Amino acid sequence: MKKVTIRTASVIVTRHTANINSVEMANSLLQSANKAPIELLGIRGRCEVRLDNEYAGTLLMHDGSRIAAPPKSRKAGLYTDNLVSGEGTKGWALAKGSHLDIYEISDSYIRPDAQTKLRLISVARRVAVQGPSEVIIEGVAEDLAFLPKILPKTKSRYNPTQLRLETGAIVQNVKGAIRLVSARNAQIIGNDAEGLEIDSIDNLEEDANSIDGLVLRNFRTPVTLKGLQSIAAITAGAAVAVPVLHPELPGQSPKLERARALEDGRAGSHLRADYAAAIARLGGTKGAPGSVRTKLNWLDYRMRQRTAKGKTEKITLWLYSFLGYGERPGRPLALAGATAAICCVVGLIDSPREWDVSPSGTWNVFTYFMEWLASPLHVFRLDRDELPLGSSGWAFAGRVAVAVPAITGFLALRKYVKRTDSTE
Repeated sequence: MKKVTIRTASVIVTRHTANINSVEMANSLLQSANKAPIELLGIRGRCEVRLDNEYAGTLLMHDGSRIAAPPKSRKAGLYTDNLVSGEGTKGWALAKGSHLDIYEISDSYIRPDAQTKLRLISVARRVAVQGPSEVIIEGVAEDLAFLPKILPKTKSRYNPTQLRLETGAIVQNVKGAIRLVSARNAQIIGNDAEGLEIDSIDNLEEDANSIDGLVLRNFRTPVTLKGLQSIAAITAGAAVAVPVLHPELPGQSPKLERARALEDGRAGSHLRADYAAAIARLGGTKGAPGSVRTKLNWLDYRMRQRTAKGKTEKITLWLYSFLGYGERPGRPLALAGATAAICCVVGLIDSPREWDVSPSGTWNVFTYFMEWLASPLHVFRLDRDELPLGSSGWAFAGRVAVAVPAITGFLALRKYVKRTDSTE
């Protein structure tokens, strides 16, 4: 039997010896116990395919088509080397209970229903999955998107897609939201701009080592108790974990923090502070670059300042914020430069010398100031009270006011460019 066309009818193809080169289905049911492969299986409309370990060389899904392939056993299902989408952008759907194994897939939009399982065995590129399902990746996947399925009446979303990575699997430039089941010795790299949201890690009670050796970059978790649990699991098991900096991080926006404090109360503020501390510890111990690590530490200090109980601690942290909490170099270096400039201007006004106010004289004074401000030897020589325009009683205090933020800024700059945290 070389070709079978099934249109608007239920047909059962029983076991036989002849190969089926191609099957074209439209709103039909195909049930087969044939062990020979189908080279081309075309699906149009709402079809149901019940195959016992059947193999399709190419699965052609036309727009809006829906396939059900319920497995009869653990290994049963529909297997294909290649998936080709039909015309347009509506994509194709998997009905409840479907089990589809695909060796190669690209440029496809999949809408699975509940209790479906999609296994990507070899290569997957530019694939979007929308809806609750289990996706298993064994090979390399690039440019994936896991989109939430929104309920039309309540506008709430179903549980995100469950993602399971086999050992050695690589997923790059992925975005959306997932529930991570296992990813032992695998690699996940989220989208640079949005990152990958890990809603939860589901399999920890059954397998505490389910994410051991995981390399995880550009990810985020919800700022909730469940998100805190995910952060703790990633800190304990992952080999590398680099969170993405996004606007929802605690402490990122003072305006947002005030709104959240009014909405969630003191308990919510403390949860957000605990989250900031946990993700800062993760960034400091799991290989985050200095730019990310110092930002997370800075947010941790800001949340500590916001939730501090005592006035002394709150005031101390507020003063420390002018030095960037010792984590970000921009603020203390800017403060050192502004303080040095003020000292120079005050010294110029207070100086008994007479200065040439001509253009050349003004230029000489300006260049003299710039040379003094640019030289660290003048800034750090606190034992002398020489200013560029003479000495006065506030010279030593002025040098201290310049040196302290300058030293703090240089140390913060060193943290910023360091590869790892020295506290590891």
